[in-house]
Amino acid sequence: MELILKVYIYKEGKRPIFHQPHLRGIYSSEGWFMKLMEDSHQFVTRDPQKAHLFYLPYSSSQLQRAQYVPNSHNLKPLSMFLRNYMNMLAAKYPSGTEHMAQIIFFLLIIIGPCTLKDHEELSRNTITALCNADISEGIFVSGKNVSLPETTISPKLLKYWNNKDESIRIYGPLPRRVSKVMSYSEHMKSSKYCLCPMGYEVNSPRIVEAIYYECVPVIIADNFALPFSEVLN
Repeated sequence: MELILKVYIYKEGKRPIFHQPHLRGIYSSEGWFMKLMEDSHQFVTRDPQKAHLFYLPYSSSQLQRAQYVPNSHNLKPLSMFLRNYMNMLAAKYPSGTEHMAQIIFFLLIIIGPCTLKDHEELSRNTITALCNADISEGIFVSGKNVSLPETTISPKLLKYWNNKDESIRIYGPLPRRVSKVMSYSEHMKSSKYCLCPMGYEVNSPRIVEAIYYECVPVIIADNFALPFSEVLN
């Protein structure tokens, strides 16, 4: 499949919401996905007629910054923006809405899935790459959508475990007296197991950090579809 798979990337859409990957921070998975897709010579085709998949190169975090009014709790502008964009594509391309069964796009932040609510066909037919792969929300569908990892620890851990057991090191912000002796990464490197509790979402960037530092991640999160679970044991 890797030898024949071709992806067409829509050229429409202006920066910064489209075509502007952010490669640092907690949401950098979104940016790297976009950058690697748009830079790919192996998978990308410029002819939509030759494509197996169609990629929407937009940033859900940038969409939030541009369209969401802080503290308004109103996600309607975001979902309307995406609906209008998709309707424009459907009208422009010859096969119209038939593309929707083959579209893949990235919804990273927790509000991302909510932007699909005003476009039922888009929500039903597309392949979505999610870091917030929470199956309890009814948006992530195992076997169709893709769970990707993120590139704050729970206060409850501090309450119950801080200074209770020398073999279990639980901190909030790493104290200066501790960081002078051993850094955050060195703590992970020297640990056999690293706790990865959920925060505001079921996912945690600490899963990636734990694996990177050769520490076994102990994931504490209900309803979390683990990244790459289809191929990793």
